[in-house]
Amino acid sequence: MGGHAICPVGYDDKKKVIKFKNSWSDKWGQKGYGFLPYDYVERYMMDAWSSVDIEDPNPLTLASVMSYRERALV
Repeated sequence: MGGHAICPVGYDDKKKVIKFKNSWSDKWGQKGYGFLPYDYVERYMMDAWSSVDIEDPNPLTLASVMSYRERALV
């Protein structure tokens, strides 16, 4: 697989395009941005990923897997 990604940053329903930031630097396209028509995305998009901020995460508490004796040897 190649090392390329785009990140959607906006859309225009009148023009039916999605604005995206390209991972190929600011020298590509319009200072690093481009536009994809909705129909192109519907036809050719293979996968998509998203992430969400968690406002109050509860960190996991992990059980110890080493005995006190083993810890003393580290």
